[in-house]
Amino acid sequence: MKKIDYLIVGQGISGTSFAWRAYFAKQSFIIIDNEKSVTASKAALGIYNPITGRKFNISWNYNNLLNELNEFYSDVENKLNVNILHKKNIFRPFKNSSDNNEWNVRLSSKKYQKYIKEINEVGVLTNGSGYGVILKGARSMFQKRGKVALISTYGPQGSGLSKNKNAAPNLQGSCQGNSRTITNRGLRVLLGGNKNNKKLITSTTPTRHQHLLLAPLTSLLL
Repeated sequence: MKKIDYLIVGQGISGTSFAWRAYFAKQSFIIIDNEKSVTASKAALGIYNPITGRKFNISWNYNNLLNELNEFYSDVENKLNVNILHKKNIFRPFKNSSDNNEWNVRLSSKKYQKYIKEINEVGVLTNGSGYGVILKGARSMFQKRGKVALISTYGPQGSGLSKNKNAAPNLQGSCQGNSRTITNRGLRVLLGGNKNNKKLITSTTPTRHQHLLLAPLTSLLL
């Protein structure tokens, strides 16, 4: 019986990000996914932006998050030899003179100065933003390494594995022993196969056919 460190249910943005973290940390894992053509992760653009909200505040801890984002995406790009992180400035047109005044006040603040590239009478151009395509190339890369098993449906009545020749073998037994099972039912991670050792990692609103959106809390897990 093959043992693994992590069983990842769903290969959306979060599942893929976690898989890359596990891969770089040399942790073993298997991904199970139903490969739907239309999903929220496939529709998402993956925008990152330092200035957000109705009041255009600097996002909490953004400098550290941006450094981590650049390092992580760079590692993935080097492995796949493709460009998946696209840095783009954002132009924000002023609605009225009040907008103009407020942005000029922000320009006097050091925490805003590094993200304001240009400002004039019609709007402001900010930097430190862009979008990432984390799904690009990940499925084929992990499939070739036998890390992905496809299933046709989710839920307690799931129909099982597909006949994908690259599907991971002995999936049923792979989540036993010392592995960490990441499961949609109850949204828990069971460590060491011990029912008394449970830790809540994330919460979503699961539906009958929804896969687990595993937040990439990799510093907590790896």
